[in-house]
Amino acid sequence: MASNSALVSGNVVGLVGWRGMVGSVLMDRMAAEGDFDLIEPIFFSTSNVGGAAPAWAKNEPKLQDAYDIDALKRCDVILTAQGGDYTTAVFEKLRAAGWHGHWIDAASSLRMSTDAVIVLDPVNMNVIADAAAKGGKNWIGGNCTVSCMLMGVGALYKAGLVEWMSTQTYQAASGGGAQHMRELLTQYGTINQSVKHLLDDPKSAILEIDRQVVETQRGLRAEETANFAVPLGVQGRMEGHGGNQQNSGSGIRLWLQRYPRRWFLRACWRDALSQPSPDLQAEERCAPGRHRSNDRQRQRMGFRGAQHP
Repeated sequence: MASNSALVSGNVVGLVGWRGMVGSVLMDRMAAEGDFDLIEPIFFSTSNVGGAAPAWAKNEPKLQDAYDIDALKRCDVILTAQGGDYTTAVFEKLRAAGWHGHWIDAASSLRMSTDAVIVLDPVNMNVIADAAAKGGKNWIGGNCTVSCMLMGVGALYKAGLVEWMSTQTYQAASGGGAQHMRELLTQYGTINQSVKHLLDDPKSAILEIDRQVVETQRGLRAEETANFAVPLGVQGRMEGHGGNQQNSGSGIRLWLQRYPRRWFLRACWRDALSQPSPDLQAEERCAPGRHRSNDRQRQRMGFRGAQHP
C-alpha cells in the first residue's frame, strides 16, 4: 500500500471479505449506522487487487492485497469476514511481523485461542470490557447457533436457572460463502429445467419426475459442482462450511450418496450440558470433540460451568 499522509492514525480499519455473504450484510449495516464516518476504511481483496474500492473508501480508492503483510500492518484494526482459510494464512504472520492492532474475525479459526474473546455484547459485554481493559486484541465471532441460543437464554444461565440445554442445527450451505450459494442455486436451476415439461403437465407421474431429478443430479457437469465438489441440489446435505474441515471424513468429503437416501447429517451443539444423555453421548462418538469445543466456546464467552467428560 502506498503511503498516504491523509490516513488518520488510530482509526484506520482494514476490511477483508467485505463482498461475501457475511461481509455484504456487515457493510450495509455499517453504512446504515454511520460507522464509515468514524473510521478511515481501507478495502482489501484476495482476488481483485488494484480494482476500484467501494464508495465508502476515502483516501485509498484502490483495493489492496489482502495477503500483503506490510499493507495490513498499517491498519489499527482489521475486520475480516473472509473465512477460516484466510485467517490461518495471514493472522500468525501478521502478529509475527510486529502488528499489535485489533483483529476482529467472523471465522472460527481463532475461536478457542486462549487470547481470544468471543464477542456477543448483549450477553457478555462485561467479559469484552474486562479483556479490553487488560489489553485484549483478538475479537472473534461465535458459532451462530450458540450465539442465537445465548441471546435468548443468556440471562437464565447467569442466574443459574439452566441445568442443561441441547440444540440441533444443520449447517447452511451459505456458510461456504457467496460462490457456494451461487453454485447451489445453479444446480437447482439445472434440475428444474430438466423436469419443467413434466411439472407443467398436471397428469405427469411424480415417480417419473423423481427419476429424472435423480438422473440430472447425478449427471451434473464438473463446473456445476466446482465449489462443493458434489451435487447438493435436492437430496444432499452437508456440514462443515464456515470454517476449515477439522477431521478427515467430514464436510463436503462426506458425500451422502454413501448413506441411505433419507439419512441426514446432524450437527448437535450440546452447550452447557452438565450430564449428557446416552443419545447425545452416542452423537459425541459420531462427531468427537465437537460438543466439548462448544462448551469451551461458552466458557470463553463468560459462562463458567462443568465441562463434559
